[in-house]
Amino acid sequence: MNRTIKRRNGAFALVVALVAAVAPLAAAGPAHAAPPVLLTRSPAHRATGVAIDANLEFTFDQTVSLDGGNLTIKKLVGNDWIHTEVIRAQDGLAIATFKPSTFTVIINPRTNFEPSTRYAVLIDGNFFKNAAGEALPEFTSEGSWQFTTVAAPPAPTTTATTAAPTTTVLLPRSVIGTACPRLGAIRTVRSTRLECRMYGGRRVWRRG
Repeated sequence: MNRTIKRRNGAFALVVALVAAVAPLAAAGPAHAAPPVLLTRSPAHRATGVAIDANLEFTFDQTVSLDGGNLTIKKLVGNDWIHTEVIRAQDGLAIATFKPSTFTVIINPRTNFEPSTRYAVLIDGNFFKNAAGEALPEFTSEGSWQFTTVAAPPAPTTTATTAAPTTTVLLPRSVIGTACPRLGAIRTVRSTRLECRMYGGRRVWRRG
């Protein structure tokens, strides 16, 4: 009877020892990371006066990388949203700058924005991911992130140049023989005295 109890007690102790050894191994596995949180974005949502050469800047609460999918830039033309640029995650490394110390990612679009234009940015759900594979929630609507660029500078004004009035220098010989208003009228042209007289049946200027 005692032998049977000892065997049972020994088996029970062995099971307890095995459970105690396995439990720490299960607890030591990698923790499930939370999805990245977007803290700030620039340009801000509904910002106005955005520079036409502005970058897209993202600040997260943890380190992220470009994993897959696209970041799409659209502009509003009339009532329609038109694609202007699609940045693929696999190509984005060529135009993205990472700042690990601040968890910041800066993306420089290939082309500048147009002035006085409303833009929207759409982001696929797998574009930004952390090391555990958790993704930033996607931006699927044009209303999720919009901004308007600065107005175009005014066109340079052209100042019309007014020609200086020309001054006609009268010479006595250019006046003599021309019609005059009334007989006996006197005028002086460059120190030459002229008098209105009848000549050839007409009233003309003659030397006085």
